[in-house]
Amino acid sequence: MTFDWVHYLRIAKDIKTSGDKDEAILRTAVSRAYYFAIHLAAKNAQEKHGHLPFPVKDFHSSVIEFYKSDMLNPNHQLAGKLLR
Repeated sequence: MTFDWVHYLRIAKDIKTSGDKDEAILRTAVSRAYYFAIHLAAKNAQEKHGHLPFPVKDFHSSVIEFYKSDMLNPNHQLAGKLLR
């Protein structure tokens, strides 16, 4: 079964619009949004750029490095910087 990471983004948006200002709640929203973004970036790299699946052990740093090292695409470099 494949998990649809967009659910994490929905949770982050729900938390944001709840008006709750508790730091732990807000950190949870940021965390969920980040996980959505990193998994979307990995999927994009695989489906649109032919990248092999990223290793589980260094998943986050591998995805970030893929985007940061694309010297031909400034948007990819920015994505890598923002994910970092």
